[in-house]
Amino acid sequence: PNPSKVCIHCFTGPTEDLQEYVSRGFYIGLTGFVGMLRRGAHIREMLIGGLLPLEQLMLETDCPFMMPDKAYLPADIDVQGRKSEPC
Repeated sequence: PNPSKVCIHCFTGPTEDLQEYVSRGFYIGLTGFVGMLRRGAHIREMLIGGLLPLEQLMLETDCPFMMPDKAYLPADIDVQGRKSEPC
């Protein structure tokens, strides 16, 4: 496939998979999963480690699913529970 037309949707996989996709030039889609304290820790580690070039990063909202934990959200936006809906 043409790498510029491939996006790995909602990536949650291991480092090895990320490195393979990046080496092929694929875009990597990240959702609110990265902001889930326990479940997204390995993704945050990969980002901090520089394994995902910003030019290959695609941010996905996946609203109302995959909402980040409240610890990662500004207090002034008044998020209640796990509800996440478009305005």
